[in-house]
Amino acid sequence: MTATRLPAIVACLLGILVPGLLCAELPSIRFDRLTPLGASAGATVDAEIVGADIEGVESLLFDHPGLTAERIDGQERHFRIRVAMDVPPGTYDVRLVGRFGVSNPRLFAVDHGLSDVMETEPNNEPAQAQTVAINTAVAAMSDGNNEDIFRFSAQAGQRLLIDCQAGKLESAMDAAMSLASVEGKLLASSSDHNGRDPRIDVVIPADGEYLIRVHDLSYRGGFPYRLVVTDKPHVEVVFPKAVQSGNDIELRALGRNLGEGAADSALKEGDLPYEERTFNFHAEDVISSGAYHFHEHPTDHSVLPTAATCTLTGVQFQPFAQGLACAHTLLVSDVPTSVEAEPNDQKDQPQAVTLPLVISGRFDRPRDADWYEFEISEAGQYGFDVYCERINGHADPYLVV
Repeated sequence: MTATRLPAIVACLLGILVPGLLCAELPSIRFDRLTPLGASAGATVDAEIVGADIEGVESLLFDHPGLTAERIDGQERHFRIRVAMDVPPGTYDVRLVGRFGVSNPRLFAVDHGLSDVMETEPNNEPAQAQTVAINTAVAAMSDGNNEDIFRFSAQAGQRLLIDCQAGKLESAMDAAMSLASVEGKLLASSSDHNGRDPRIDVVIPADGEYLIRVHDLSYRGGFPYRLVVTDKPHVEVVFPKAVQSGNDIELRALGRNLGEGAADSALKEGDLPYEERTFNFHAEDVISSGAYHFHEHPTDHSVLPTAATCTLTGVQFQPFAQGLACAHTLLVSDVPTSVEAEPNDQKDQPQAVTLPLVISGRFDRPRDADWYEFEISEAGQYGFDVYCERINGHADPYLVV
């Protein structure tokens, strides 16, 4: 009996082992983090990569030819990144390339007209605050239970934008930020302005030095962020948000430090009035390709970027090359476009329109509603689609027909 069982037992063991051997796979590179998260055009920065199965990574692959990298001799996982002057402001994909293939992408930001500096520790107490200049981008790292403190000098009346970029650039940091005088008087604070990233817009009250404090609300350490302090032009919003393909349109921009041609606006962010300026824009043809052409990845949407943009045909408008990148999404349509005309916030005051049409509307005040009136024939089908999240609007609209 034993002699007849042995071949059967061996065959069974082979049947168990062979499928396991056939299912064996090579490791797959996982790219978790790149530090720093960005650089200015024309700059050269030393970067570190973090991930899994990244042994043998030989190069970084960017989606723009003006971004290049080379390994730093003797420093594993470190690369020297060079940004050409002609790389437009925005965000770019970077991947790892090694013996196990090509990794998932991570984001790398490019700005113009800013100086890049690395955070210097210790900077956890006011007396240790790192001094930075205005129009600087600081490559920093969250510090667990501690704060990172930065010091800068400014003049009375100077309007500054202080922007902490973490979630926007795929960092897990949940940042909070405050601005105070060196005497300790709090001037402003922020936590969730762009998604979970903080931003402070401030007019400096007096000549002197000021302190920026940054910490992680989750009190975790080791997550990168990019802190920008700038007085360069920055546009917060443009209107209208839709244009017919091939047409020219005048865009009304609201923002700060908008320069020549700007005027004060009645609209405000908090207590600070916006400036207003107009720009001419030509809508390129993206209808035939059904594409969404972007300079900045739409990571500040509240849903996944692909879900926010997969049904959007449009472009991004970048009004200024210098300073903090600020690309604004515009819907490009193959039908005529128009803008909302007030008064239309009551049912008995509807705005008369003719279909087909794309209307750029706006909620100007709390509890605002916009009514539209149109005529249709009995035959045919009609569709109504509201774009808000997909064009980076902050409202949560509902539609009643």
